[in-house]
Amino acid sequence: MILLNTWQIFSVKNQLAETYQATDDAQQATSLIEEFANDLNEVRGVLLLPEKDYSLNEEEVTEQTEEDPLISNLATYIADLAKSKEYSQKKSEMDAYFASETFKALLANNNLANPENTYNIQNANGLTIMSISLSSDGVYGMEDYFGEVELSENTTSNLTSTIESTLANLQELTDRITTSESARTSLKNILYSAGTTYDAMRAKGISADNEIETDTGFSYDIINQDQSLLASIGLAKDLPDAIMWYNASTGEKAHIAISQEELSAKIADLDGSTALQNDISDKKEKIESMLQDAGFLKILEESSLSIATAREDDNGIYYDITDDTGTLVKTIYIDKHSGKVMVSEPDGTSSTELSAAVTDNTDAQKKNLNLPASLPDEYHSAADAEGAMNMLILGKNGSNVDTIIFANVNPDQQKVTMISIPRDLFYEDRKINSVYALFGMDEFISQIEEITGREVDHYILVDMYVFADIIDLMGGIDITLEEDLIDPSYATYDNGVWSTLYYPAGDYHLNGTQTLRVARSRHYSSDYDRAARQQMILEAIKEKALSMEIADAGTLFGIMKTVLEDTETDIGMDLALTYYVKYKNYSIERGNVMSTVNVLASEHEYVDYNTSAAEEVCDETTGVCETKNFVYILTPYGGNWDYIKWYFDETLN
Repeated sequence: MILLNTWQIFSVKNQLAETYQATDDAQQATSLIEEFANDLNEVRGVLLLPEKDYSLNEEEVTEQTEEDPLISNLATYIADLAKSKEYSQKKSEMDAYFASETFKALLANNNLANPENTYNIQNANGLTIMSISLSSDGVYGMEDYFGEVELSENTTSNLTSTIESTLANLQELTDRITTSESARTSLKNILYSAGTTYDAMRAKGISADNEIETDTGFSYDIINQDQSLLASIGLAKDLPDAIMWYNASTGEKAHIAISQEELSAKIADLDGSTALQNDISDKKEKIESMLQDAGFLKILEESSLSIATAREDDNGIYYDITDDTGTLVKTIYIDKHSGKVMVSEPDGTSSTELSAAVTDNTDAQKKNLNLPASLPDEYHSAADAEGAMNMLILGKNGSNVDTIIFANVNPDQQKVTMISIPRDLFYEDRKINSVYALFGMDEFISQIEEITGREVDHYILVDMYVFADIIDLMGGIDITLEEDLIDPSYATYDNGVWSTLYYPAGDYHLNGTQTLRVARSRHYSSDYDRAARQQMILEAIKEKALSMEIADAGTLFGIMKTVLEDTETDIGMDLALTYYVKYKNYSIERGNVMSTVNVLASEHEYVDYNTSAAEEVCDETTGVCETKNFVYILTPYGGNWDYIKWYFDETLN
């Protein structure tokens, strides 16, 4: 339908453009006249004559009126009564004309018919070639096979004369209709009957939906088994020599001939896959790419496991996992009926969705801290050391705060202690990392102070990509990875080649982009490991700054300028230089991360959008089960927020 109105839309657009241009010209003319009027009044002032109003606008008079319901209803009723009277009169006149001998003779002479109780005129084949209408407000309408026929006057006499003049040229109208109907029949035969195009559609599992007729033409949607639109074909009644082709996937539009050859060529370009088939194909491609990925192969090697080449049947695509003795351990498969990636036992039983089979085994790597059995009912945080300063070091990715590090500067111990606060900490019914985007920095700091029991003196919020620029300004940093850093889900692009994140254990000199990768990766490790790496990177930045010579003073100044100009902070240049000189030789204590082995507990919350985690939930009453998506959240041990304050006291004091 959209394709068939394309030409009308272009015409309306041109008329609108002309109207806009005329409006602009009028406004410019008015402006020039007003400027000239101002000049005339200046001259009149010099001649001691009074100013004159040359305004083109009539004086606006604002009338304050209050509508009277009685008057309004009476006026509306009379207007409706007049329309009803006009409608009744015209309908009576139209009925009389259609019942007249003159009209009946006109139909008989042209082998036409008027179906009972209608205002339509049909040919011998039963095709409506003319249709008359009368709206409730007494306005005549007339359409022939090709669309609306314009009436010069809204009178019965003009209507009847237009009908008679149209039928006087019936042969011309009939010839045009015959040509259009012939094209329609040819197109329908191509789309709905055996032949090159029809057979090509069947082979792809696609088909032409039912024909849709409009006032001006016909349209045919090409759909797949999901009823999803793949392409549209439009045939305009008054332009039957060609059809309009529209590819819904690529947006391609083209006029093509009504022929098997041209239509089958267009059909060949369509992908008839259903959403499920595309989902299965996409998942298969991802698994196959992982089997070629160096980082993932390293994971298999360290685990003494291997994954066999895929085997496939009507129900699924299977990847067998075997150990170093060749014994089958598990099978990962893509279920062709649901598109889910499943894990099954060697005997094929106990299938579990992959997302539900994944567990977090990283707790053993975390810094443990024995919790007290209980805390005082009214817990009070210990005071900071005299002269101590607390700063929030924050990293932003998009609108949410992605990294939260609480840094305590202790002059007595000449030490900076860093504590990472996980972004998934759930406080006041939302994740803490969303507070900044929703309520701003003041509220974010206020909530951090409530959680930790510590006042925040300063903050610095760095966009992740500005952070990468700072590393490049410094000439890169040096770090040591004590374990392999592998993240098959983190795509990287270096020297024109796509790969995934993989850094074997060892020493590295990283540029800004590489540092950002190390700081952000978390999928194969954990948020704890990620936070620990971020603290390691901050220490490496400090060491690099200290290693710079006097000759590098300009570089240091430039780095500070970039940090302060391109980040959000409450620290000015003078104070930043003071802190650098004062604290540059302080030691850094890192590795303190709030986690599930000290003061936090991991829970999950069900959500109504797709996530990487899901599980089957069954109703205890009905027994009906459904798969629900969820997100992980972190809360304090036992729901007692004082444990976090206690943790900060233990770590800092």
